[in-house]
Amino acid sequence: MLFVSVMPSVIYAVLIPFLSGALEGFIGEVFLGLSVILSLWLLRRYPLINPIHVVVLFFHWWFGWSPAVCAAFWLSQGDPESARAYTVNGIAPILIVSIGLPLYATAARWVLMHWKGPQLTAAVPKQGCYTIKLVFRLCLAAMVAWLIVQVFAFFGIRAYETINYLGGQKTITWWLMPLVECEGLAYLAVIASCSLLAVSDENINRKTRITALAIIIFATALALPSGSKGAIVAPAFYFIVAFINWRRRVPWPALAFLLLGYLIVIEPYVAAMRNVSEMMGVSTNAERVEVFRMGLREMVSNRNIEVHPNIESVFRGIYPFTQQIMKQSSMISGPWKGESIVDGISAIIPRAILPAKADSNMGNFFAHELGDVGLDNDMQNISITIPFEVVGNFGWFAGILSFAAIGAVWAAFIAWALTVDRMTTHPLTPSMIVLAMIMEQSVGQALNALKLLTLTLFFLYLVVKTSHMKLVV
Repeated sequence: MLFVSVMPSVIYAVLIPFLSGALEGFIGEVFLGLSVILSLWLLRRYPLINPIHVVVLFFHWWFGWSPAVCAAFWLSQGDPESARAYTVNGIAPILIVSIGLPLYATAARWVLMHWKGPQLTAAVPKQGCYTIKLVFRLCLAAMVAWLIVQVFAFFGIRAYETINYLGGQKTITWWLMPLVECEGLAYLAVIASCSLLAVSDENINRKTRITALAIIIFATALALPSGSKGAIVAPAFYFIVAFINWRRRVPWPALAFLLLGYLIVIEPYVAAMRNVSEMMGVSTNAERVEVFRMGLREMVSNRNIEVHPNIESVFRGIYPFTQQIMKQSSMISGPWKGESIVDGISAIIPRAILPAKADSNMGNFFAHELGDVGLDNDMQNISITIPFEVVGNFGWFAGILSFAAIGAVWAAFIAWALTVDRMTTHPLTPSMIVLAMIMEQSVGQALNALKLLTLTLFFLYLVVKTSHMKLVV
């Protein structure tokens, strides 16, 4: 972890002779590296890698590795102007994160140490992973829920309305949404399969591992025409996290393969197919799926599809937008005056109760406010992270304090869902680590994600409680 923490500073140190502003970035990265080390030290009693630690690592990825790697990349491409965008006047967001991360770690540690609230212990295997039989049971429950939703749809009662070709949804029948979230049990089944494949338990036979691998491959294949880069790489990422936690070592070849595959194949493929979809005027899920399948056929047959790797995509493009937010905000005020938070939080309230609530499209709100899209564009979404949404609404000081609130709320949710003792080795830990990326979204989107996952975990609890088979292998 020491290497991970200091490497962005080393990159900036190398850039100092070649790039103006690199010294300022170097100073900021030194502070951030020390902040990461301190934050992980505060959480040292909990084994790596769990959903509490990973928030620290995500912020270091977005604000440490991102500016350092992107600046070095653009300089190597002969584009010093693009490189300077990551060094000149860029230290302010880094300092906000440097101060905030120890507050996050302190709050999370206090909650975990004093947690006396409920824990979802019934869904926690006493040892090892869920059995393959339970995985099939989860898939069956998800399929039944999907069939019920389709029956209602046949009679004109739909849970949601699809509002764009990327699968954006607007709830229209709120009481059907629990069944839609029950379909998420299939997603949990994939994650449980990753743990079955990664665990070094001699009691898990070859047949079970092959079955788990088949489920993972099937899920990845289904995700290819989805238009979502995250859905495509998620199963591989789940496996790597489970492998690290169960075997206590990093599968570097698999990690390198995933990163290169994302940069060279997945990101360019998805970006190219999205461009094709927009040029063709695609407006529905079915049309999108057909376009992406066409792209797959083109790639498999080695026909020429113009793709361009995007190094900034790995870092979610967060850092440059936070620089803009810092320039528009002061210590105690921001340009949005609470608008994005109020509108975002309203999204967790059913439209039947609050008909006038705003659409949950805060990423598009940020894109418009920060000048990333035209006025008539309702598709483009950007990420800025929760603390910098708070900065844009209430100023720098509130943004720093928001790290403590994030630590308390996130630790409480993880303590309930995974239990404190099994945060690292719970079969669903990989999903919670991925879920921690909600920190890149808005406050409302993050709370809504927790609400929906709570429904899915409730159905997991029901499946486990009604199962008469043993849960562990």
